[in-house]
Amino acid sequence: MFTFEPNMERATARCRYMNKRLKKLLSDAKSAVRTPTLKQKEAYGRFLHTLSAASLIGAVTVTFTEPYPTAAVCAKVAALVFWSCLLLWVGGILSKGE
Repeated sequence: MFTFEPNMERATARCRYMNKRLKKLLSDAKSAVRTPTLKQKEAYGRFLHTLSAASLIGAVTVTFTEPYPTAAVCAKVAALVFWSCLLLWVGGILSKGE
């Protein structure tokens, strides 16, 4: 009769290896946010500029697609314009060369 006995040592070693890789990945992600290199800052700045442009495009789209300017529509447009300006400002700070 066939009995299945899993190799616990091998499974434990694999779990330790995966745990080690996950810790390394999390450590690398934290260092990219806490102490970014100049290239990473520039990439973050470009990403924020892209989000800023998307927010501005969204504000214009909402403005021209809503038939009646209600308070909710005005609040949406104002929020999108606010975030567009904020993201543009932060992206400009991150994109400037050092």
